[in-house]
Amino acid sequence: MSALDDLAPVPFHDADAPQRARMLSRLADTELSVALLREPVHDAVELQIFDLDGARVALACDGEDRLADFFGQVVAYAALPGRVLAGLLKADGAGLLVNPGHPSEMLLDATMLDWLTGALQAAPETGEAHLRLTAPDADVAGVLGLPLAERLADLRGLIAGAALVGSR
Repeated sequence: MSALDDLAPVPFHDADAPQRARMLSRLADTELSVALLREPVHDAVELQIFDLDGARVALACDGEDRLADFFGQVVAYAALPGRVLAGLLKADGAGLLVNPGHPSEMLLDATMLDWLTGALQAAPETGEAHLRLTAPDADVAGVLGLPLAERLADLRGLIAGAALVGSR
């Protein structure tokens, strides 16, 4: 099981919106092994693009062993963070098939990758604010508790603690 599999108690396309958002967030931060047409030459890679029901998609897995298992042999691949791969595919107008045959299998079309890259680039507006910290709203804490715990687990040994607060 992988970190993506752990976030997939139900298939991606059957999950509710918050669960899909957590999976996409993890995908963006996961190193993916994407199939190539041939071994890279210098820094140039050529992704292997498949026609899947009329859509062009690349194939990537969250481990090179899964990629080799899918093809039944070792294949040329590039290891890229999900956010980088999403940007490359967006520029090419292609989609992405992730971890076929595993709990975290997902097919992201070009529209979804466009949304994902936009969400990853979003930044809050800068401005001046005078905040007063308060206890977090109970509903917000309930929704954010599990996703924050999952992300903070990645920082084990790097942080001593964390706090969830509200502001006014």
